[in-house]
Amino acid sequence: MGLLLAGMPVGAEPPVPPAATAAPVQPAPVVAAPTPPAASESVGAINDEELLCESDLRSLELVASGDASFVIERTGVVTLQKETAAGPTMRFDLGKDDEESPPREGWVRVERVTPKGVRRSIACGPVVSGLGYRLPDVEGGTDSDILVVRLFDVPRGKVEQARLKAIRAEREKALLTTELIERERAMLRKLADVGGVSKAVKRLGDVPVPPTGLVDAVKAVASAQSVVDQLKSSCPRSSLPETAPALLKHICEEKGSLDEKLGALSRMLESYELALRDKKLQERRKELRDALVAAAGALKAGEEPEAAAREAHCAQVALLNWLHSDSASRLVAQVELPVADRAHIVETAYGIGDSKQAMPSGNEGSLAVLLHNVTTGVELGVGAHRVVSEPKGPAEAVAQLISTLVTLRTQASDAELAWMARVAPHSSLLGPSPGVPPLSKLDFSPKTPTFLCLDNPRDSIGNDGTPARVADATFKVDAGAPPIARIGTRAIAVEPLDKGTTREVYVCDAQPCEPSKDNAKVRNRVVLDADRGSPFPLLVELAGTAAFEGQGGFATPRYVPLGGSAGPQRVYELRGEYEAQKLASVSVLFGLRVSRKLTLALGPSLLVGTSGGTFSQAGLRIGYEFARGAFLTTGPSVRFVQTATQEVRLGSRIAVENSEEPKVPSPPGLEYQPRLGWSLGVAVDVSTLADAGNSLLKTVGVGQ
Repeated sequence: MGLLLAGMPVGAEPPVPPAATAAPVQPAPVVAAPTPPAASESVGAINDEELLCESDLRSLELVASGDASFVIERTGVVTLQKETAAGPTMRFDLGKDDEESPPREGWVRVERVTPKGVRRSIACGPVVSGLGYRLPDVEGGTDSDILVVRLFDVPRGKVEQARLKAIRAEREKALLTTELIERERAMLRKLADVGGVSKAVKRLGDVPVPPTGLVDAVKAVASAQSVVDQLKSSCPRSSLPETAPALLKHICEEKGSLDEKLGALSRMLESYELALRDKKLQERRKELRDALVAAAGALKAGEEPEAAAREAHCAQVALLNWLHSDSASRLVAQVELPVADRAHIVETAYGIGDSKQAMPSGNEGSLAVLLHNVTTGVELGVGAHRVVSEPKGPAEAVAQLISTLVTLRTQASDAELAWMARVAPHSSLLGPSPGVPPLSKLDFSPKTPTFLCLDNPRDSIGNDGTPARVADATFKVDAGAPPIARIGTRAIAVEPLDKGTTREVYVCDAQPCEPSKDNAKVRNRVVLDADRGSPFPLLVELAGTAAFEGQGGFATPRYVPLGGSAGPQRVYELRGEYEAQKLASVSVLFGLRVSRKLTLALGPSLLVGTSGGTFSQAGLRIGYEFARGAFLTTGPSVRFVQTATQEVRLGSRIAVENSEEPKVPSPPGLEYQPRLGWSLGVAVDVSTLADAGNSLLKTVGVGQ
């Protein structure tokens, strides 16, 4: 009967909700928020705020005290702090360049994921290292939700730069499609007007030949070559550096191909012109002209895509250029945090095998497992957990017996349901946008290579103040990208535990995750053991007590007749009479749990033997809980018993006149004195009896 939410895979891309369903939210002011980085003037550049945050997302709110329930480091490590009254709060540790440098700034984007996998972005904005932040209020959220926190910062150090290089290479493989490369190469051919070159050269084969045909062809080749030559500085003859954008390499390949073809055409035109002026070469004119026309046919004219395709292309180019930006923020860490209360969260490290955790019971809130040190990119699988009910206590047994006798059908309450949060990749990063007019000149940057998107209208602003290309495209820089940090923290939400139950959660390194100890994929088995109830149990004990002094310790002084009943008098002797029933006692004990199984208790008696004895005995007990609410108890007792006085000691004799109905004399001068003993018994927690009574009422349809 558990609701289980598996941790989302690190690096999973969130689905983009339809624009029509996004409710506008007024931005909340952020105190002392860092200034966003300025937008780059490079071609296709988009600043961090445009990429990371939609206009309707509120920023995180500063916590005045600076306290936080979670401390998130840029390395992917999460530290669970003290409980705060304002719900989940977080503090970010971005490190320092040195001791005198000011606190570093970064960007954070937070999503909230429901147990059914519904995702919603709730906050986004800049944060300062070392300050505490609170999430904005969210309507309709529950403590079973999981927070996905993505932390963005500029990579620092050789390790992060090497990690970014590997991530960049993988992302470029996905973004740098054949269609995108061909569009940029075709745009270079269009800008150089190689289609015009091909037409001008082919006209030399017309009959009759245009009067200015040769001049037009030479001018067309020279004009195309002048455009291509503008790439000399960007595409040196020596090989490009390894860090150069992959798109630049393809553009330079096209530039080299055009250089070769245009150079060959130029030389062939010179030979053809010479043949036209030299009568000796008249026989070769047709041969040279046919070769020219054939060479011109190898020049493929460039085409420009339609408006929607163009904007989609430019959005992808912008993302490619962002990958190679030295000043852009990157996804350095992604973690998952539970919304559950601090007292309902347990922690364990990924891959350590079995671990047992004590958890509160009851329906006050959901439970959560915080799984540390999960390798980035690992697809976690969470197996259907198992609920193990411990042996029933005596109260539960009585309640079960009664419910069976009245033949009431109990409602099934041990059916388990488990939902795994599966995030389907969402690759649609683009949207329609107004077309961009053709370029009149070639303006090219090797850092942000593109021909098709040189004059993208960045100044076009939507009604809500958002740049139109960002509002229409709504792509996110972290879509599908793994974080630079090699580890992260995952969260698993678990339904509340009933008292006396144990729940097993299996974590695998792949799906599906079979909940079995023999499954080789299992990396963790987290056993959640419900508490036994109140830390101060009230016990009702039935015990037997033996006196340290022997049989006479708890004996009652009484006169016992000696000899026969004949004669005028009868002799009685004062003896300590032993009664076995007086060994038993019923007590009320006030307990204090010192561990999961042991309880220390102290309290008075309610009944000693069969003749009262309220408060006549006090005991100190150590109780061992062998079943829920049932204890074995043992410990010393002090009992106040009637004893003979110094004036009339045990063994004293008295003669009483004999009669037909002899009257046994009463012991004179008795007094109460303490006697030590050792008790052994069983006890039941009163709260367990109350729970059992509630369970019984539920079985008969009374109560909730």
